[in-house]
Amino acid sequence: MQNIIRIIFIVFSVTSFAQYDFEHADCKIGFVKGSEKYLNDVGISTLKSRSFKPQKLVENRILLPGDLYYIYEVTLGDSLYKSCTINSFIKIADSRTPQEKDRVVFKKEIKRTLPRITFSGSERCKKALKETFIHIPNCKVVGFASEKK
Repeated sequence: MQNIIRIIFIVFSVTSFAQYDFEHADCKIGFVKGSEKYLNDVGISTLKSRSFKPQKLVENRILLPGDLYYIYEVTLGDSLYKSCTINSFIKIADSRTPQEKDRVVFKKEIKRTLPRITFSGSERCKKALKETFIHIPNCKVVGFASEKK
């Protein structure tokens, strides 16, 4: 009997910790492009899989205060097989351009040293970028924008 109660408790506790949604008015998010095109493509596709609507930000594009934008930073190691560290940020703009002082909504840093397929580390960077989205929830449209559907 105690085992049945434990199983029921585990089932209900696991479902209560299910992935939550990030609520936003329109789920549009600016994507600040990095220098590595293959990582930009991975970032955009991963944002889309999380129900965000990524929009590429070009330099001098004006943001409105309160707009979301995504940015990532890449750091390569200096060994023969270069490790790759990715810092991912979702921020809320306080001014018309992305700033360092903008409020961070989500952030995650991942360092990958494996798999060692190439010396350059491109596959490690792709995996690290995908893994930074572990703690970024799905976006859910709420409010006035969701009533238009």
